[in-house]
Amino acid sequence: MTVLLLHLRQHTVDPGLEHSPSQGSAGCLIDFCRERTPNWAPARDGVFLDLSGTGRLYGHGTDGLARVCAEARDQLGLAAGGAGSTHLVARLASLMARSWGPGHLLSVPPWATRSFLAGFSLAVMPVSPRLMKRLRQLGVHTLGDLQMVPRPLLKAVLGTTGVGLAVQAAGLDRAWPSAQTARETQPVWRVGFSCPRPLTSAALLRAARHGLAIRALTWFPAGPDGTSWWGLHARWPDGNLFQAKLPGTGEPTWLAWRSLIHRLWQRLPDRRSGLVHLELRAEGPLNPACSQISLFPADAAAIRLARVMRDLHGVAPGLMVPASEGLLRDRGVCWFQAACQVDGVHSD
Repeated sequence: MTVLLLHLRQHTVDPGLEHSPSQGSAGCLIDFCRERTPNWAPARDGVFLDLSGTGRLYGHGTDGLARVCAEARDQLGLAAGGAGSTHLVARLASLMARSWGPGHLLSVPPWATRSFLAGFSLAVMPVSPRLMKRLRQLGVHTLGDLQMVPRPLLKAVLGTTGVGLAVQAAGLDRAWPSAQTARETQPVWRVGFSCPRPLTSAALLRAARHGLAIRALTWFPAGPDGTSWWGLHARWPDGNLFQAKLPGTGEPTWLAWRSLIHRLWQRLPDRRSGLVHLELRAEGPLNPACSQISLFPADAAAIRLARVMRDLHGVAPGLMVPASEGLLRDRGVCWFQAACQVDGVHSD
């Protein structure tokens, strides 16, 4: 899933200089962002919204972006919007859109990111005067020039700072622009199941792990590598809770999820006395392409799960996915996908 950031630009370059928004209007802006995405961040010249994977909610492509931008213009009076795969691209796109007049939107597709950035001056990036002088000595005056400088040379002359600037200039920077609202807007994402009767047999436990891997692929399409840590939380009939944690690595495939869950499972003690609750948690910041899946309506989520199961059954019919699901359903297994703010295993 492609990362899609929308930058909604205010009328002034810095709202603290003139026409500073009142407390009430600032509250309206916060409410507006929260209603449309759990992943957003304030900026000096506006606000960033992560709209990755929200096509089912607002419309696909530029239609959804135009809708959100128009709502921001009508409700909040924001000047323009810009969209792209990084915060630098989105900010520069909104800057250009503002020059066309109020309410305009400019969306930069991923394949055009590098060429879009190439013509901008280095002044659009936070470069110190000393660093700017060194870059000009290398013949670098635009982001396009910076794209052409070999990375080893930049690292030798400017260190890791120079390499970081080159990554931004090429549109490859995936860092979220601000962590100011991370604690408030980044819940702990989890997917798992609860069962009224303990799962004791090896076949049931194996089917449960397979089903968990299927749902992980459904809810977190970026793969295990989409977050820094993954935790497996298990509860047994006597109330004992065990946890295991591993770093997130792997491709966005069912086999990668199955491998991660199997390795986490091997770290849990007392795996033969039955199981009544098992959940997989994202223990670090999620890739935006993962977190936006939670915005899908319930029917759309069910359709996506059915499609993933159908595709898996077509690729590897030996997995017997429908039979495994039926076996778990007969035992009363209840699957869930949700977000929580509190540590510990939760019952749904």
